[in-house]
Amino acid sequence: MDKLFTEATLLLYLGVSLLLGGAVMYKLRKNRVRMGKRLACDVLLLVLLELFCFLALSDVMGFSLFSLACLIFYASISAGMLPVDSKAVLITGCDSGIGYALARYLDTLGFDVFAGVLSKDGQGAAALKSSCSQRLSLLQLDVTNSAQIKEAYEEVKAVLRNKGLWGFINNAGVLGYVVDGELLPMKMYKQCMEVNFFGAVEVSKTFIPLLRKAQGRLINICSLGGIFGSERQWNKQDKDILESIMPETREDFGEDYIFKLKNCYSYMIEACSADFSPVLHDMHHALLAKKPNYMYTPGCKNFLLFAFHYFPLWIYDLVIPRLTVKSKTFQHKSKGL
Repeated sequence: MDKLFTEATLLLYLGVSLLLGGAVMYKLRKNRVRMGKRLACDVLLLVLLELFCFLALSDVMGFSLFSLACLIFYASISAGMLPVDSKAVLITGCDSGIGYALARYLDTLGFDVFAGVLSKDGQGAAALKSSCSQRLSLLQLDVTNSAQIKEAYEEVKAVLRNKGLWGFINNAGVLGYVVDGELLPMKMYKQCMEVNFFGAVEVSKTFIPLLRKAQGRLINICSLGGIFGSERQWNKQDKDILESIMPETREDFGEDYIFKLKNCYSYMIEACSADFSPVLHDMHHALLAKKPNYMYTPGCKNFLLFAFHYFPLWIYDLVIPRLTVKSKTFQHKSKGL
């Protein structure tokens, strides 16, 4: 009797799984939602929960819990995308990189794009103007310049009239030097805060009234680093580092260590992906999804960054030194272990 009851329960589990699978595929196809990494992880967790409920819990309790999880999972799937309908979007930092690619991408989708650039006479601005439609407008927008922020606001407000701004994307950012915190000049700390924090806050506060008018969306792009320059800039930066640090610090780290950091810098450039499509797709979803995610982590290896949050700190001591150049101080400590 128990065997028959268990077989019947197994059939119920399989039936619910097949029903859910069909319903999910239909909903994804109907709403034109692609199968992303987050959805794949949710499916994996649901399968593990199904095994746990079937093997570890009683038939009634296990099946009830699994059925409830299936309902929650189905309800959490995106409800589809809103139409573009000439929605207006403002993006900061469009001179190059993600901002440049995003401005072009959203223009092809039919958005009215306001592309904020550091210099309207620069190469990036000229390339945007020549490659995009008349819907794209260039804005002279240095996020650390309060006067330019106000002028950009008035310009956007005049163009939109009573329409409002659907999306505001905080993209402008700088990374600066890729070195130990002790070696980093204070002017670089201040520049990063001016651009990445205070600039983002001021420009957001300025444009939020236009967002509120359209019931729009504020999107912040964050990463381990922002824009970093060329090897020519590094040749100047290592000189700045040597001039700014104290003699004791220079002795502890060694000049060779500072100069060899250029190798890490070159490796970062080589390791960076030239494919912006994962970021562009996530931004598209964030702007138009009826139920956007609170956070997006584009890229096939992004899970490694979040996995490290759950590792003990000694893991960093093992991994990080093998990815970077070793200073004299670190070498001395290693020999003493």
